[in-house]
Amino acid sequence: MDIPYNYDTSMLIKHLAVKTGSTILDHKKIKKPPRKIPNCNNRELRILPENPDDPKYKRRTSHYFKITGLPLNTTAKDIEPLIKHVYGRTCTFTQTTKHSTIKNAYIYIAPDNYPAEAINGASSHFEGYNLHILPEHLSIKMCNTCRSPLHETKDCDDKNFETD
Repeated sequence: MDIPYNYDTSMLIKHLAVKTGSTILDHKKIKKPPRKIPNCNNRELRILPENPDDPKYKRRTSHYFKITGLPLNTTAKDIEPLIKHVYGRTCTFTQTTKHSTIKNAYIYIAPDNYPAEAINGASSHFEGYNLHILPEHLSIKMCNTCRSPLHETKDCDDKNFETD
């Protein structure tokens, strides 16, 4: 007999013994594992205060680096060396669509580790992708096709964008 795992089985076993007029010598209890949080199988959670005006919320989200050009299947574990290098505290990714070719990430850092005097970003290659790393005060409008901060979408051509 299948019994939902959150039911009290001892009462059901006693009830079955009374109804059938026999004794139940042995039974097997199979407990299901606790329910997992949906969409959190290989991810870490970031919990912030609900109110955006809260000082803790502002401190945790006010300074960040924007990383563009990441592969679609990138997780925070994949860019962990980069997160550690910039003294990142948390990392979030922008939501992708079925038309997305590249993913963006935001690495949030403590205000005392933020380079407010930075005058430009950095570019690097990562598994065949061109990554662009920009401090938040330098975040500008960028190309939505190839994610380059060097030009806007209307100026993107075949030289800037490659497909497999």
